[in-house]
Amino acid sequence: ARGSFASSGCRFSSAFCNVPERLPAPGCTTKPTGLSITNSAASAYTTLTGIASGFMGAIFPAPLIRVSQPHAHIDEVMPAYHFHEFHSRRIKAPPALIFRAIKEVRPAEIRFLRTLMGIRQLPERLFVKSRLPSLLPGYSVTIFDQKDPGSYEFLVGPGPGEAKRLSGRLTSIEYRLQEGKKPAPGPEILRAYDGAIRKRGGSPISRDGCCRSTFRIGEESLGTWIELASLEDGSSYRLTILAPGPESSANLPMLDLLRHSGFLLLSEEADQELVLGIIDRYWASRDTGERLGVGSPEEFRSFDRPDYVKVAANFIVKDVGGGWSEATTETRIFATDPSARRKFGLYWRIIYPGSSLIRYAWLDAIKRRAERSP
Repeated sequence: ARGSFASSGCRFSSAFCNVPERLPAPGCTTKPTGLSITNSAASAYTTLTGIASGFMGAIFPAPLIRVSQPHAHIDEVMPAYHFHEFHSRRIKAPPALIFRAIKEVRPAEIRFLRTLMGIRQLPERLFVKSRLPSLLPGYSVTIFDQKDPGSYEFLVGPGPGEAKRLSGRLTSIEYRLQEGKKPAPGPEILRAYDGAIRKRGGSPISRDGCCRSTFRIGEESLGTWIELASLEDGSSYRLTILAPGPESSANLPMLDLLRHSGFLLLSEEADQELVLGIIDRYWASRDTGERLGVGSPEEFRSFDRPDYVKVAANFIVKDVGGGWSEATTETRIFATDPSARRKFGLYWRIIYPGSSLIRYAWLDAIKRRAERSP
C-alpha cells in the first residue's frame, strides 16, 4: 500500500479503518544520502512531483508484464502485473535474524513515518470525500464532529449497565431528513447500515430496542466500533464511529498491522520469503466502496471482478556470503480491466514518491533491528 502494500483501505468511511494509519509497502533500490524530510518545502516538492507523475500515468497507462520463469513464491501468486516496484538492502546479519526483524519491526522504529504518511495520503485528500453521506436517500449531514483523541461509551450487551467506554479517533455524524422528503423508518435505517457494515467484515455486538445498535469491524483490540441510533420515525439518526488511536498499535509489528487491515498471507517459506496480498479500489470514494475479504490464496489468484486491483508484496532474504545477506521487497499490482488500470495508474504515480521514501525508512528499520540482534 492504501503506496499499496498496506493501503488496504477502508472505503466505507475513513473512520471505519481498523488500523490507525494506512501503511504502504516497504523497500528501496538504493539508499539515499542523508534521507530526511524535515520541512514543508521538501514535503511540497515530493507532493508536486507525485502530482505531475500522476497525470503522466493517466495519459500513458502501464503495460502488462509477465514472468517467463518463476523464481520466487510471488511469481506463482502474481505471474502477470501492470505496476511494479523492487527494492533491496544489504544487511550484516544471517537470514534468520533478518526474517525475524521483518516480522517484528514496529511503526516507532521507522523514521519520519508520520510525515511520509501525510505525503502518501495526498490522493485521499484530493479525490476522496471526507464526510460520510447517508446510505438512504433524502438525508443530509447536519453535524460532523471529529475528536482525536476522543472517547465514547458503547453498549455491548442487552442488560442495563452493559457498556464499555473506549478511546481512539472519534467521529460523530448526525443526519436529518431533508424538507419534503419521505423518511425511512428507524428499523429500515438500521437494516441498511447493518448490511453495509457486514460487507466491510463487521458484525453486530448489541441492540437496544428498535433503532439503536452497536457494531464492530475487526478484532476487539484493534477494531473499529460503530453505533447507529435513530429516531423511530426516521426523521434523524446519528452515526458514532471510534477507530483505534496510535496507542492501540504502538506495540504491534508492522506486518501484524497489515494483516489487521485486510492483507492476507499468501505464501511463506521460513527465513526466505513471505508474500502478502489484498484486493481493493484505491481510487474509489471510501463512502461507497466495499471491502473484499478473500479467504485463501486460491481465491486471491482467481479473483477477476472488473474495476479492482490485486496487490501482492513480498520480502525475500538471501545469504550472499561473508556474513552478509540481501533483503529485498517487491510490490506488484494487477488491474482486472482497462478502466481499473487507468485509474490506479493515476493513484499510483501520485502516491509513489511518499511511499517510496517510507520503503527506504522501513528497510532501514529492519536493518538496524537485525544488526543489533544477539
